[in-house]
Amino acid sequence: MKEPPAIPLPDESAQRWWRPWEYLGWLILFGVGYKVVAALGLPIPTCPMREFVGIPCPFCGGTRSVSAALSLEFGEALLFNPLVFLGVMVFGVLLIASCFRPARVRRGVNQFVSLFDKRGWRTVAVVVLMANWVYLLVNGRFDTL
Repeated sequence: MKEPPAIPLPDESAQRWWRPWEYLGWLILFGVGYKVVAALGLPIPTCPMREFVGIPCPFCGGTRSVSAALSLEFGEALLFNPLVFLGVMVFGVLLIASCFRPARVRRGVNQFVSLFDKRGWRTVAVVVLMANWVYLLVNGRFDTL
C-alpha cells in the first residue's frame, strides 16, 4: 500500500514575521473595543484594592491612562499613571519596531531582560513601582474615578 504524501510543516522562521503584526492587530482591536465601550457608556470595572481598602494600587489609573493615550492626550495619560503610560509606550514602540526588524528587537529585548537576572535591577524595578505608588497616593487623582 502506498504511503500518503507527508504534509509539510510550516517553516518556523516563516511564521515569525507575521507574529508582531498579529499582536499589533490585537492591540488595535482592543483599542477600538475600548472606545466602543466608552462611547456606549458601559461601566468599566474599578480597582478591587481601592474598592475594599480605600487606597489605590500601584496600577490604579492605568485604564484611564491607556484611554487618554489612545485619544492622543499624552500629558493627561502620564498624569493618570506614569508607570502604565510609559510601559504602554515602550510596548507600543517595541511592537511596531518588531514588525519591521524582529531579529534586532528580539536581540535587544533579550539583552535587556538578561539585566533583570542581576539582583540590582530587581531592586530598581521595585523602587520604580513604589515611587509610582507614592505618586498616586500623593497626587490623589484616584479620587476622580
